[in-house]
Amino acid sequence: MLGRLFLLFMIMPFLELFVIVQVHGAWSARWGGQSAWLWTLGMIFLTAIFGVSVARSQGFRLYTQAQQQLRSGQVPSQTMLEGLLMLGGATALIIPGYITDVLGLLLLIPWTRTLFVKALKSWMGKQVGSGHIIVHQSGFYSQPGTLIRESDGVDIIDVEPIQKS
Repeated sequence: MLGRLFLLFMIMPFLELFVIVQVHGAWSARWGGQSAWLWTLGMIFLTAIFGVSVARSQGFRLYTQAQQQLRSGQVPSQTMLEGLLMLGGATALIIPGYITDVLGLLLLIPWTRTLFVKALKSWMGKQVGSGHIIVHQSGFYSQPGTLIRESDGVDIIDVEPIQKS
């Protein structure tokens, strides 16, 4: 896992630079060199501002939704996962580059974010099923080995990573 993250952080800046240069080249052919740099840098700057503003409004919406769920006695696991992905999307929009901008926009749009949440839940379920993630139940009302279900049928999973030998 650490090796994959290292590769991602090593390769991603080069991919971003490549895409920025290609976009700049396309805009240079259309508007000229000086105007193209303004457009390229302006688009990168505007997506960062857009990301912050959308994250703020979506974050407030998710915050109020989580409060309502807590007041009604539900655990807001879906809302919390969406909030984490939304935070990741906002962070991706703030990072300069077009690839991260596309990823950030996909994570900020509510219906695509829901698809990412479903994929994340599916991946986590497979990891639990294969033994890569070990589930321990704990809490005030639970005994070890019991399963806690929310009212919407979602399992609550407490994860503790282990080191493989």
